Amino acid sequence: MKRFIGAMVIAFASVADAGLEAYEFTDAAEEQRFKALIAELRCMVCQNQSLLDSDAGLAEDLRRETYNLMKTGRDDTQIAQFLVDRYGDFVLYRPPLKPSTYLLWFGPVLVFLGAGFWVYRTIRNQRPTQEISEERAERAAQLLDKEWSDVVLDIARAAGRRRAGDPAAAPSAAAHGYPRRTEPQHRAGA
Repeated sequence: MKRFIGAMVIAFASVADAGLEAYEFTDAAEEQRFKALIAELRCMVCQNQSLLDSDAGLAEDLRRETYNLMKTGRDDTQIAQFLVDRYGDFVLYRPPLKPSTYLLWFGPVLVFLGAGFWVYRTIRNQRPTQEISEERAERAAQLLDKEWSDVVLDIARAAGRRRAGDPAAAPSAAAHGYPRRTEPQHRAGA
């Protein structure tokens, strides 16, 4: 098992740097600069990976373009600006704060604040429950004072009497102040 895990680690490490072996660097500092630069640039196809991590064809083209720009003597800001001019601010993992990127920077905060405001308003605007009569309040207090087993037995007895057709099994809805439920009237010939 340890050999398998070791082989997988070596395989994935070699795949990650496979795209960089095609480029020749004069020294290790230049290679580190290249890796740091393409790590800060977003793949336009994958959108959630940097150019360093992406295997997309466009990412390979952008890596090659970045390498060629480095070889012509441009610094990192000039290379980044060239790619921004070509692809927009989205190509940068950390786009600059300017009016065209305000939504990108502040959008998540605005959504969070809007959701919080909606929750606040919903809770604040909830209607109070309907007032109950003194009789119903006393009945509720009596039920709460009973043991739960007694309440369950009362409900079961009432249900059993109701099934047997006893009209006095449970008080009607009208006795509790609820309106009487009527069946819909059907018109003849409709």
